[in-house]
Amino acid sequence: MDDSNRADGATTTAVELAARPDAAGTARRMLDPLGERLSCEVVERAQLLVTELIANSLLHAERHLDDSIRLQVEQRPSTLRVQVTDSGPGFEPKIHTPTMYQHSGWGLFLMDQLSDRWGVSPTRDEVAVWFELDLDERTPVPQG
Repeated sequence: MDDSNRADGATTTAVELAARPDAAGTARRMLDPLGERLSCEVVERAQLLVTELIANSLLHAERHLDDSIRLQVEQRPSTLRVQVTDSGPGFEPKIHTPTMYQHSGWGLFLMDQLSDRWGVSPTRDEVAVWFELDLDERTPVPQG
């Protein structure tokens, strides 16, 4: 795990996760310490969304046996940004409203509904999917 604090008040944590079924749980637990600085609402939304991103990575990335998934969490004074990067081919996001009968296909819909911003940033060898949650008066920082 790589942690850093910047002069602008941002804190960044990055980790490589093994591309295994338990990666989503590991990613959720990595966000637990945010509860010391952010509201439960923000942490719970971030945990749900990072679970969706990791699950999509495991399902859709064209990985090799030793590939990993990179998770980066950056807390800025007014924004929480979470990014998941893998060796996938990238994709053009298409959001479809799922029906209550669907067992899958909810990930991007939830990303669109629960994040303040999100996107896909492909490069030649990998793709990063990210989301941001605004930290404002709706999401107070716990006191004490």
